[in-house]
Amino acid sequence: MGFTSSPLAFNETIPYPTFGLGGSFRWQPVASDPEVYVVGTLNDMNGDPADLGLDWNTFGLGQYFYGLEIGKNWRRDNGEFDHFHIDVFYASERSTRSPDTSPNTAGGGFKVAGEKQVDRVVVFASYTYNTAEGGGIGATLSGQTAVGGLAYLRPFGVQGEVAVGFMWSQLIPGLLPTVERRSQSGVETYWNIGVTPDCTFSPGVQFIFNPVFNPNVNVAVVPNIKFRVTF
Repeated sequence: MGFTSSPLAFNETIPYPTFGLGGSFRWQPVASDPEVYVVGTLNDMNGDPADLGLDWNTFGLGQYFYGLEIGKNWRRDNGEFDHFHIDVFYASERSTRSPDTSPNTAGGGFKVAGEKQVDRVVVFASYTYNTAEGGGIGATLSGQTAVGGLAYLRPFGVQGEVAVGFMWSQLIPGLLPTVERRSQSGVETYWNIGVTPDCTFSPGVQFIFNPVFNPNVNVAVVPNIKFRVTF
């Protein structure tokens, strides 16, 4: 998918840690079904992308992001692909990376996501619940996020897809007392056009309804054009 809005492109409701020390594993526990998998991760919540090298001192504080995903893929002989997974996660508070100037409360949550392909139509949806305040690559402020949509592959015989996505999110209760806790929603659509086997052209537009950090505006419109080349 070629979405631009963060709920569809990168789910910031999950308090992903910044760059730092950590480790992960992948396990396929069912020998008779290799499409079932388990993935786990542990990462330093105090990692600082501006630091040069790896900082073992912050890793030793024991403040980590813990994540576990259980999922399954379905691949059919005609090339169709389905997917489903469940994530559970927990993020500790931070001691060294802006602990007092941005939200910083430990918490956790879960995410349920899936997609289903029928011929050239792909339907997708996910829901995330979170109680961690702050942390992550950006400030994790959302307590709930839901997205859904569909894509149509190779419209008019052109390589690529046309897609539309819907999103809804809500702040964690009491996190920002000066900001009205209203639900923010939006719609994004784009057409990813395969110009050559190595490059694509993607016009799109995003509509944001009731933006949380811009209370004087009810609707914001964000057009975008992307051009990608792969080598």
